[in-house]
Formats: sequence, C-alpha cells, structure tokens
Amino acid sequence: MKVPKWPCDIRIYRLYWDDYEDVGYVGHTRHLLLSRRMPGHRTQAKIGTKAIIYQKIRERGGFEYELLETIFCENFDTARTHEKRWKRQLKANLNTLSPITTKDEAMAMKKEYYQKNKDEICKKMKIHRDENKVEISKKRKKTYILNKENILEKSAKYNATPKAKIIRKKYNQKYYNENKEKILTKNKEWKDKNKDYYKKYYEAGKIQKLI
Repeated sequence: MKVPKWPCDIRIYRLYWDDYEDVGYVGHTRHLLLSRRMPGHRTQAKIGTKAIIYQKIRERGGFEYELLETIFCENFDTARTHEKRWKRQLKANLNTLSPITTKDEAMAMKKEYYQKNKDEICKKMKIHRDENKVEISKKRKKTYILNKENILEKSAKYNATPKAKIIRKKYNQKYYNENKEKILTKNKEWKDKNKDYYKKYYEAGKIQKLI
C-alpha cells in the first residue's frame, strides 16, 4: 500500500503505556493505516537509535498506540504544525525535540544528526546491506525496470552539470593515480596488439603520430 502524496489526510497518533503516567510520544503519518507506521518505530528501537522514545521502547519491550486525529494537510509543514498543536496540548514528554515547522529545518536537523553519528550510521547500513544483499539487489532491479526512462533522463541531466563533471574528473584522477602502473601496462599491451591499425590510419593521414 503506497503512502499518499501531498496534499492528503494525515493521522496524528500517540505512543503510550497503560502503566506509564506521562503522555508518551506524539507523531504523524501519511499512511492510511497506523499499523503501517508502527514497524518503523520498532525498527528504530531495535537498531539502537538513541532518541528517548526508542530508549523507552527498548526498556519496556514494546508500546501501545492510538489515533488522535485525522486531518487534511496541504504539505509537510502544515502536518508538523498540527503535530506540534497536539504535542503542546497533551504535553507529550518523550518527543526529543519540538516538531519542527519547515521542511528546510527538518533537512538541516537530519544533516546535523548524520554528521554527529556518521560512523555509527555507516556501520549499521553496511551490516544491513551485507545481510540483505539479494533482497536489495532485487528491489533495485525492479525499481530500475519500472522507472528506467526517468532514471536515465535524470542521470543524463545530472551528468551534464558542472558539479558532476568535477566529481567525475576527481574520481578519474584518483583512480589513475591509484592504478597508474596497471593502466600504463594495459595501454602498452593494447597498442602492441594494434600496431597495424595505427599504421593504416597513419599512412592515410588520419593520425599525426605513429606509435
């Protein structure tokens, strides 16, 4: 079941425990069913995410959840505004930070978190890739087949940008420096095998130097 695109209805929910006096955690999702969002919380708790809510889930071994409101939102920013309203109203105590207002702030927050936890995140991602190589490969292949034209078009546009050209140049230079002897040996072997080819074009005046 695909997640609806903006604008759409969102579901604001609460994570809680019956024997826990405080409110818990307030969040929102575009999923049509809350049960589709909950595995994400369980996964974050399982992999050791340090946010207070996930520490509490690990400590208690699970959680309960309930729907607080279903409301139509134009975009991410309005959804976060409604989430903030419920958090303040209920005084949710397990939200690490107040819901951010804009998408730019959300991106900045994610970038800052990644930089602070880069080594740990990369290590966990590598473990995940190693344990799920076949499944990941199948998903990538399926995604490519379904979106081949769009992927190739976007790739062509990106490769034509100055940024891509600089990155490609740096990569090529780095690869050459690391494999210089191997490259020169292969080039020499190829030229030795194709001397007749070069001689033919030299005599025809199509190249200026004979190797």
